[in-house]
Amino acid sequence: MNPSVRIPFPMALNHSTQNSTLLAEYFQELCDRRSEFLQALDLECQPASRISRLKSLSVTNVLVSERQISIQYQVDLSEFQACAGITSHSVFHRSVSGVTAESSWLFPLTQDLPRRDTVEEF
Repeated sequence: MNPSVRIPFPMALNHSTQNSTLLAEYFQELCDRRSEFLQALDLECQPASRISRLKSLSVTNVLVSERQISIQYQVDLSEFQACAGITSHSVFHRSVSGVTAESSWLFPLTQDLPRRDTVEEF
């Protein structure tokens, strides 16, 4: 079995709730609290540099079916280049899918890709 993150159904809702707004608020709260749910999200954004910082993470949509859940989210990065006095922003749209399991949803852990150095390419 692959490693996964288990997210319990919210107390006020059940797994068959189709209200996208309520579910989006629930998952946004999990992101804001820096819960284990973040381990299921892909926050690695290219071509982000080493000085890029996560500005915000927004859950934009949640779709639920009998056995699956799909969450769309937006990653906003900010980069300040002090020498040039420039601040730039990047927005990336991502999604993650999970499955229903008992009274929770299971999401696969994000697999970090190994960092590559330009020396390795030669």
